[in-house]
Amino acid sequence: MINKIYANDPHFRPVELQKGLNVISAEQSETANTGDTRNGVGKTTLIHIIDFCLGADLRTNKIPFRKIREWTFSMDMTLANQQITVRRSISDPKKIIIVGNCSDFPISPNRDVIDGQTYTLDEWRKILGALYFGLSVNDEISETPSYRSLIGYFLRKEKSAYNVEFTYFPQIPSYQKQINNAYLLGLKWEHVYTSKKQNNQEKETNKHQKFAKEGFFGKQSELDNNIVYLTAKIQQQEKSIREFRVHEQLSETQKQADTLTSQMKELSKRLYRAKRQLNQYKDSIRSEDLSDSLSVSELYEQMGIELGDRVNRRLSDVKRFHEQILENRQEFLKTEILELETTIQYTEKQYKAKDSERSELLGILNTHGALEDYNKLRNEFDKMQRELERLSENKSMIKDIDEKLATIKVDKAKLESLMQRDFASTNEIQQKCIEIFQENSTALYNVPGKLKIEINKTTYKFSTDIDAGGSEGKQSMQIFCYDLMLFERWRNNEGIDFLIHDSTLYDSVDNRQVAKALEHAHQKALKLNGQYICMFNSDDLQNLKFSQSFNITDYIRLILKDKNPEDSLLGFRYD
Repeated sequence: MINKIYANDPHFRPVELQKGLNVISAEQSETANTGDTRNGVGKTTLIHIIDFCLGADLRTNKIPFRKIREWTFSMDMTLANQQITVRRSISDPKKIIIVGNCSDFPISPNRDVIDGQTYTLDEWRKILGALYFGLSVNDEISETPSYRSLIGYFLRKEKSAYNVEFTYFPQIPSYQKQINNAYLLGLKWEHVYTSKKQNNQEKETNKHQKFAKEGFFGKQSELDNNIVYLTAKIQQQEKSIREFRVHEQLSETQKQADTLTSQMKELSKRLYRAKRQLNQYKDSIRSEDLSDSLSVSELYEQMGIELGDRVNRRLSDVKRFHEQILENRQEFLKTEILELETTIQYTEKQYKAKDSERSELLGILNTHGALEDYNKLRNEFDKMQRELERLSENKSMIKDIDEKLATIKVDKAKLESLMQRDFASTNEIQQKCIEIFQENSTALYNVPGKLKIEINKTTYKFSTDIDAGGSEGKQSMQIFCYDLMLFERWRNNEGIDFLIHDSTLYDSVDNRQVAKALEHAHQKALKLNGQYICMFNSDDLQNLKFSQSFNITDYIRLILKDKNPEDSLLGFRYD
């Protein structure tokens, strides 16, 4: 539970929060002109500061950090049944200082400082992930849900976070959205990751199959017929060569020529293999380079998956290790290249010598008119053999593609069956989530809403709907009911104990539903020993009609004003 947020600078206006409903109000002065707004007084900024204390990256476009570089934010909170204070400075955001008892934390502190104990940012995130969402502190880079990917459902910051209930970030990949919601709803999220891998494999294999069907490898039926036809022709041609006879006195010469031809053919194969290997080694030297660990970090950050300090250090260690491997490999390749070049030179010399000797013998045969027919048979035989090898390789590749697709199909069928079974095993959990969602929507509209949790083969499908009877802001209230359902589910599992919404959620909602939502959230939070924290404009609050026993002013914890800079959250206005 969040008890107090404050800073080391006296200009910051501290705010104390309590169990149940907590309202942060922004008030527009009577003397403000029509061009004045309450943007910049600090409602949304407070959400970002709370998230900053809870491990968010420093968003320079959300907090005016240049003006508060020397500030340190502190947050008194209840965590693992202990009263602690978390401190994090703008100038050193990678270090977290905890004041209080950390003995029940799943990670021990690094060292003690004068007024507390220190953790790295990555460790702090893992602690919160374990205590709020039951995540393992041992997970490194993987497709498992992360603390930062889950906290966004309980602390929606950006305006775009209030568009859809099942995500807080429009650019999040579909599979990651499924993983997050499946985990929060108690479903088998691992199946989503397995399905993603299978789909990627299938997509890549289908590309190869498409090339094959378009004739890149040759159509299967044509390949079979051509292979049968060529095999028969080769056998016939081989028999003709074997039975080929020349004039008696040329038989020995012909044998010598044949021997030299066989020897040259073997030398040619050696040269081909050696040159191919040489080119591959040279290509390897040109192409091998160090992996860019920064690009990996940036990629995960854009996907909403933060890599902590330990992971970044591990990437650095891997990079150095990889560099050493590359250096060793390049030395090996240079040695191999030298040996191959020597072998090629020697083999080419042998080939030229035998070619010269054979030319003399063929000259003798040619003068007797026997060479032309023999060479024709031999050339046709060699050409047919090469074509047969090509067709056989293409057929083998098509077979491999078909077998791989068949395996993927079987694996997907197994996953679908497993997913159906596991989905049925979580029916009780699903029903409880639906029950809570219906309870929330009934409190707002007097009718139970619908939370649909379904699977389509190997994909989870989530949807909500409320019969709002023409009231405005139905989508926003579906987000409210879904978030409040998740809040209750995880509080019942001794998880996260707060839910935060910005005023954006209520912008288009009918006043009757807004009042009911606030009263309902207050009662839920009290029952669950948690907090519902929300931001509002003061005039919007004044227009709400609450029940007779509910006085909204009792729950306003801070009033921010635009008349004087010192009345704003940070003590100054900013855009």
